[in-house]
Amino acid sequence: MIKWPAIIKYHGDSELTYISSGSEWETDHDLHAVVYDADDRLIDSDGALFSLEETEDRLVMPRPVEAYFELEEMVDLIRAHFSSIGECCVSKFSIGSIAEGITTVGQFEES
Repeated sequence: MIKWPAIIKYHGDSELTYISSGSEWETDHDLHAVVYDADDRLIDSDGALFSLEETEDRLVMPRPVEAYFELEEMVDLIRAHFSSIGECCVSKFSIGSIAEGITTVGQFEES
């Protein structure tokens, strides 16, 4: 089960997509219109990883991959994301939990 909010990490790309809730995942057509790479991953607030697989009815279903992101990996991922969108001073960025990091990504998207 996915613990929301979550982010999508695209293979080979530093930018992240923030997803606030399960209802946003279910209703946002753009999240299902993308053809995801086999190595793209949804990362939930606990750090659990999910592959993004298209179902027969052309929806995308996250499937657990039995792996987790560590806190330091998440810091590096978010630093790369902020750098790719032109934020300065990313080397000073730190978080206390994966959930906090994901929430921070969402706050930057909303501003």
